[in-house]
Amino acid sequence: MDNMYINSQPDDKGYQPHIANEAGITLLELLIALAMILIVSAGLSAPMVRSDRRALDRASLQLQADIRYAQQRAVLEGIGYFICFSQFDDIGQGANFYRLGSGLRADRIVFLEEGVVIDRTTSVPDRFTFSSRGTVAGSGSVYLRAGRFENSVTIPPNAGRAAIFRVR
Repeated sequence: MDNMYINSQPDDKGYQPHIANEAGITLLELLIALAMILIVSAGLSAPMVRSDRRALDRASLQLQADIRYAQQRAVLEGIGYFICFSQFDDIGQGANFYRLGSGLRADRIVFLEEGVVIDRTTSVPDRFTFSSRGTVAGSGSVYLRAGRFENSVTIPPNAGRAAIFRVR
């Protein structure tokens, strides 16, 4: 009983003697410590969530610009030009790249920002091909995901102009 003492004398308000443990913590102290930990962890997770959203928005804008580039290149060169999306990389994970090219050859491979992957596409096959007139053969959407956020880059039928929508 090193840390314990017995208060054998009633105090001036008449409280009875009690045993006090100086080494323990109270429930209030525990709740305060837990609240402080939660506040700090929330403050640290908020920048990560914002960085996921920013990375996803930048990747969506890059894809939209590359769609416009493919369309312009098809018109300028007078040949079909494509953007091909692989939904999965070599080990079956969400792919973080897409290819641009003409014919059967990819001129350029574009890697998305770290943490952003191609979640799915709604175009079959998973590519957009532009004719020499700049029209797209097929339409659809490419869904990009970063963390819990998702954007779609959509080309409506016969329009060729890509639009970005926040899915979640």
